[in-house]
Amino acid sequence: VQEQLTLLKIIRGYQIRGHLAAVLDPLSIKRKKLFRPEFPSRIVVRQHRLAVDREKSYLLPSTTFVGRGQYRMLLGDIIKRLNEAYCNTLGVEFMYDQMQHTRNWISEEVESADRVFFTKEERINILQRLAAVEALEILLRDKLPQEMRLSVWGLESGIIAVQELIKRACWLGADTFIIAGMRRTGRLSILANVLQKPLKEIYSLITPVDRGLIKYTHGAYSEIPLPGNDSGVARVSLTATSTIPEAFFPLVLGKTKGIQTREFDQDLRERVWPVIIHGMREINAQGVAYETLKLQLHNDFSPSGAINLVFGTRADYRIEENDPTLSSYCTDVMKVINAPILHVNADDVEKVINAIDMAVKFRKEFQRSVVVHIVGYNRWLNLLPPLDYKDEIRKKATEEKKPVTLQYGKILIDDKVITEKEFDAILLEENNKVQDAWNEAVTQSQSFDWKKWSDVVSPQLPRKNKTVSPIITGYDKDKLINFANLLAKEPVGFALRSSDLIKLKQNSNMVYRNSLDWIMNMFQFLPILKILKQEGYQIRMCGTHVNRRGHILKEMSDDPCPRRHNMIESLFHFSRPFFTICKGTNSLYGTLAFQIGFSLGDPNAFVIWEAPVGDKISRVQPILDTYVAAAKFKLFYECGIVMYIPHGQKCVDAFTVCNGRPERFLQLCSDDEAVITLDPSKQLQDINMIVVNPYNAAAIFHLLRRHNLLPHRTPLVTFMPEDITECSPEFRATFEDLSGIKTFQRFIGESTITDFNKVRKILFCTGRIYADLIAERKKRNLMEYVAIFRIDQLCPFPYKEIIEEMQKYNFYENIVWIQEEPRNQGNLIYNSKTYF
Repeated sequence: VQEQLTLLKIIRGYQIRGHLAAVLDPLSIKRKKLFRPEFPSRIVVRQHRLAVDREKSYLLPSTTFVGRGQYRMLLGDIIKRLNEAYCNTLGVEFMYDQMQHTRNWISEEVESADRVFFTKEERINILQRLAAVEALEILLRDKLPQEMRLSVWGLESGIIAVQELIKRACWLGADTFIIAGMRRTGRLSILANVLQKPLKEIYSLITPVDRGLIKYTHGAYSEIPLPGNDSGVARVSLTATSTIPEAFFPLVLGKTKGIQTREFDQDLRERVWPVIIHGMREINAQGVAYETLKLQLHNDFSPSGAINLVFGTRADYRIEENDPTLSSYCTDVMKVINAPILHVNADDVEKVINAIDMAVKFRKEFQRSVVVHIVGYNRWLNLLPPLDYKDEIRKKATEEKKPVTLQYGKILIDDKVITEKEFDAILLEENNKVQDAWNEAVTQSQSFDWKKWSDVVSPQLPRKNKTVSPIITGYDKDKLINFANLLAKEPVGFALRSSDLIKLKQNSNMVYRNSLDWIMNMFQFLPILKILKQEGYQIRMCGTHVNRRGHILKEMSDDPCPRRHNMIESLFHFSRPFFTICKGTNSLYGTLAFQIGFSLGDPNAFVIWEAPVGDKISRVQPILDTYVAAAKFKLFYECGIVMYIPHGQKCVDAFTVCNGRPERFLQLCSDDEAVITLDPSKQLQDINMIVVNPYNAAAIFHLLRRHNLLPHRTPLVTFMPEDITECSPEFRATFEDLSGIKTFQRFIGESTITDFNKVRKILFCTGRIYADLIAERKKRNLMEYVAIFRIDQLCPFPYKEIIEEMQKYNFYENIVWIQEEPRNQGNLIYNSKTYF
């Protein structure tokens, strides 16, 4: 019995620590002793003090599958199979997973399966693909040595891994793949060998034409015919990347989620797969990676699992002394979601394919994320002049190392799959293909056509409005009243808490008094309900406080988790994904990028992101710079996300500071004061984002309606009051304000002044300070001498309306811009360049 228990410990030791002895380093550079144990067969047996009798038979425990159908095996055979399974060129980390059935599935896949058998034709095909990848790398080295930072030489098997992933996932029912990552390393090879883009088009990405524009970061889309299938195609999208490490991670997950839900088809979860390619440095150092991983634990943010490929291009991929990360692998962050991690040596191509096959099956079986860490090196980088002794060691090891294509070709020659002459013919054929395509590209005049470099998976669904010119945003009054009454009705069979009863009574009083204010955000729900009910677009709201709105009611109960009642979903019989209010999360960076990706995946969705109260917008500044401000003109994206930014200076203490930083958004706008456009329709078409500061409930109603009805998608930045519970009459709206033939007003002039010639001072302002100015003017009895104008849309700037209004005033002495912020903040800097 004691020996059986010891054998069980040995098997468990292999399952937990076997990856530490796996032969993962293709350069065979000596590691630290902590991570370089002896070949484990003898040390493991000696450690557990089991008699070394390799001919003794043992009963196999139920936790192992090395028997492959046998119940008893010799100790020597058990150790041998455990070494082959866990200590070969493939190492597996999975025993930290809390799900027993998941651990059993992985151990069975690793232990019971022999080496996947490849037919002669399949092995030759692998060699041909390796030769094609290497031929492109050699071309880069010879023709464009300055672009070798894009090289994947040393990680050729990583490209084969992506090809095999697409093929094997299609066998299991997938048909759409959203690939992200690879800002530099291997991006051209992905375009040429995975998306099958012609080399003469790829040449336009690295040609000196339009120098200064980094073009290889643009995305691409291709429909790839599946091998052996005359009609089937795989739709592959390579997402545009940016210079911000790992910013693409939440974006591509959101994009995948948007595609999965836009047709309201549950099968899309099985057919649309995200494939994330990480760099080993970025995944281990960027906080957004951790944020995004944690987001996947929420159903509202989960794309049902992602395939994460980590391309390790350094030989010293283990931790070193005094390394601040203190992590065994660069992939250790993935353990926070219990994702299994497969470490594989890039020089063993067939083992890489085995790892990909296991990862694809795992994602299909459990709808969870999985990681494949391909450990390789960068041949071009390692051959640069060394900087220290470690670089000297790497350079020497790289010079002695043969490329993986030559290694695999020698294996096939030794196995008599091909002859040496056939091998040379394959290399020559692939080199000639690349060289001929290059010669054709050079002889033709090249220009960058951005329309060929769009990563849109499918064309945008047709929108009802084809023009921008004045969109009627008013709605039927009786229907609005009916919607409001439904929101004020107490649900049947629900014993509500007293606080929720008060909320419903407040809603009922607002409807009865015909006075809708900002309380309970009814100004949001009325236009949203109309959109849902009549136009059928799905709505997605996300933010720290969205679940604290008045639409969520809780039952009065002693249960710590009482029943929740969603008034909108229950009254209108909406279910996800038609209407989704995501659970609040403190992750701002990852959440905003995810929401932007969702709006890209489903351009017709009405996606809202609400920033938390407080001066915290700076946390998401990289996302705003890359995927909001530069989305239209650099990445060629149409993104219709709506961002609610709390704004105001009436703060009780430092913890309630709510600046909003409007000057940062306005500095990013493409509204050029040197080229003034008076046509409001053309302004909306040409602008990169819309910035508004709505004054009251009616303004936000018409603003949201207009944004949804625009024929194109543009980000909308909406500055909201920091305290939406204010009930001042001037901030309220009546049903008459929301109904009829009305539109969103960008500019509001004077309506009380009758003699314009008496006006001596004109005040411009935006937002809630307008009410303070009106009250102060009345207090000082300056109604006839001071005109107050309000600008609700800051960008694009309402030149036309202001010019028409200013023509009425001929004797004014000065114009003043009024704002809450100091002079170096707020809208003053922007407005001084536009009109003032």
